[in-house]
Amino acid sequence: MAATATLALVEDVWANRFDLENPDRDVEREVIRDPAPMAKVDDIKKTLEDIDNVLNKRRGLGGSPLAYITRDTLTLPENTPGEVDQGFGMPSREAELIRRSRHDGPAYRQNNIAVWAIIRHVAHGGPAWAWVSSFGRHSNRRSAYLALRTHYFGDS
Repeated sequence: MAATATLALVEDVWANRFDLENPDRDVEREVIRDPAPMAKVDDIKKTLEDIDNVLNKRRGLGGSPLAYITRDTLTLPENTPGEVDQGFGMPSREAELIRRSRHDGPAYRQNNIAVWAIIRHVAHGGPAWAWVSSFGRHSNRRSAYLALRTHYFGDS
């Protein structure tokens, strides 16, 4: 809200965005490994949780967590009917990046390829490969994740 914006608040937001776009190269970063390949159907719950964990931790081109690629709603929040403001500081910066990162442009294309690499690594040669292999040729590889989730867990 414009009435509550102060210079200190605006400077803090700007500094946070600058840090996100220009990470400090001297700081040790957690190594985020790809999830283990899925060997049997019984492992699907753990596999999807591992994929979600990697997508939430790994940042793509532009600084957003890769989880924005697989979010349920494609429209940006300001265009989502019925959505209400959650209050000051809510949701977190990472959650906002996931909610508001666009599904177009060069960053999206590169991040979409990165998500496909993770899904391919997990599914290739296992029981899930039949459900996601056809998405490797398409530009919307986010559908591979949704097809995997929908096949094993249903629409709900």
